[in-house]
Amino acid sequence: MDSTQDVIAPKVSVLMLTYNHERFIAQAVESVLAQETSFPIEIVVGEDCSTDRTREILLKLQQSHPGTIRLLFREKNLGPQKNYASTFAACTGQYIAMLEGDDYWTNPKKLQKQVDALDAHPEWSVCFHITRRVYDDGSKEPELYPANWTKEVATVHDLFQGNLFNTCSQVFRNRLFGALPSWLLEVEPGDWITNILNADCGPVGCILEVMADYRIHSQGLWSSKGRAYQLREILRALSRLDHHFQGKYREPIDQYRINLVNSLVAEVESLTNHLSSVAATKNNDSQIPDSAPTALMIDNAIPSISIETPDAIVTVFKTRSALAEIGRKMMRPMENSVRRARRFISKSGQHSQPEA
Repeated sequence: MDSTQDVIAPKVSVLMLTYNHERFIAQAVESVLAQETSFPIEIVVGEDCSTDRTREILLKLQQSHPGTIRLLFREKNLGPQKNYASTFAACTGQYIAMLEGDDYWTNPKKLQKQVDALDAHPEWSVCFHITRRVYDDGSKEPELYPANWTKEVATVHDLFQGNLFNTCSQVFRNRLFGALPSWLLEVEPGDWITNILNADCGPVGCILEVMADYRIHSQGLWSSKGRAYQLREILRALSRLDHHFQGKYREPIDQYRINLVNSLVAEVESLTNHLSSVAATKNNDSQIPDSAPTALMIDNAIPSISIETPDAIVTVFKTRSALAEIGRKMMRPMENSVRRARRFISKSGQHSQPEA
C-alpha cells in the first residue's frame, strides 16, 4: 500500500462503519492495512459523529496512510442505515469488502483470496468465509459462524433462512444490483438485506477458512439492540423485500415468518413449564428461601414475556393475515403464564415477611 493508490483506482473498497468504537477502531483499521494484496485498496470510513475518541484515532491513522484511508465525518449522527447508505455510495472499487469498526480481520491474505475467488467465478455475486464470534465480556467461548457450514456455494434461499454470514466476512461486486433501494434507509439489518439483493443476482461463494473475528459486545450496533427491536426490524425487512421482489420469494419469506413464530411458541411453552415446575417445588418444600435463584429467574423472565415477546408477536401478526390464528393460540397461554408467575411472586413476597 503506497502512494500509487492516489492515482490508481482501487480494486477493493473496504466499507467501514463506526460509532463510539474507540476501544476497537485502531485494531479494525490496522487489520486492513496489514492485508497483502497485488491490487490497490481504499478504506472508506463512515464515522457517525462519535462522542468518544474514535474520530481522533482515525485522524492519526489517516495521517500515516493518507492515500488509503478516506474519512467521512458526519456533522450529526445519521444512524446506522443512513450512514451505511452514504458510505456505500462513496465506495469506488470494483469490489466492496465490509468491516465494522468493532471487528477485525485475522488473515493477511483474506482480501487476496476472496478477490481471486470472485475473479475466477464471475457468476458469484458475493464471497464470504467462516468467522470466529468473540464475546468481549468473556461470557462464552469463541464460536465459529456459520456453525458446521461445509458448502462452497450458497444461494439466495439459504439467506432467506437467516443472515448466513457476518459482515466482516463478505466481499461483493459493487453496484451489482444498482443503487441501494431508498426503503433500506428505514429498516435494519442493512447487511442482510444487501446480501439478499446481491444473492438475487447470482450464487454466493464461500471460502471454508476462518479469516476474521466478529466481536459481540454491549455497544454493538445490532447486538446491543433489544430482542423485540431486532424481531420487529427483521419482520419489517422481510415485508420490504417481499414488496421489492414483487412476490418472487413469497414462499421462503412466509416460511421464515412461520419459523419465527414457532420458535417463540416453543420459548413460551418452555417457560410456562418451568414456572409450573418451580411453583410445584415451592409448594412441596417450604424450606426453599424466597431469595432462591428460581424465584429470581421467574422475576427476570416476566419482562421477556409481558413486554418483548408479545410486542414482537403482534408485529408478526400484522405482517401476514395467515398468521392470525397462530397468534390467538399463542397469546392465551402466554398471558396465563404471566398471571401465574406474578401471583406466585406476590405470594412469595408475602410469605417472606417477618411475623409481628
